Amino acid sequence: MPCCNSLFINEFCRDIDLIINDLDLDDSQKIILKNRYVKVVKFYEQKAMNAGKMHNIFRTLVTTGSLFIPALLSVQQIGSESMQEIIYWATWGLSLGVTTANGYIQLFKIDKQYIAYSIVSEKLKSEGWLYFQLSGKYANSSHKKSFHDFCEKIERIKMKQVNDDFSE
Repeated sequence: MPCCNSLFINEFCRDIDLIINDLDLDDSQKIILKNRYVKVVKFYEQKAMNAGKMHNIFRTLVTTGSLFIPALLSVQQIGSESMQEIIYWATWGLSLGVTTANGYIQLFKIDKQYIAYSIVSEKLKSEGWLYFQLSGKYANSSHKKSFHDFCEKIERIKMKQVNDDFSE
């Protein structure tokens, strides 16, 4: 059974699936790793990617709009009255869009979400590699002996982020 159920087929899932299958663990423990650890990593990767996309869209709108507003204001008095009115309303609409996009970035803390979710994803992956390689705090142990400690650490990382999400 592939770890990502064909939903997220990428290099990470392929590598993890092969590694988990080769570990000296019970089948139930392997299933737990695939259905919990890998899904949690993918969940935070997806959240980071979504927050990053939203941040880039809003920042692009803010930056581009901020450049166009003064340019439109400087040419507003040129041309016919109907052209001036079009430029006025275009400037007003663009200004509203820039302010709204900037407000969403601040209100929803999209930039901070991107950073936080990326960090959590990397912490989870790092903890996984330490466990899979039996290095760091898992050195001088076995996968079976360290399994519960690893699962507990993954849950602590996840719960810390959940608490951070809800405490803001």
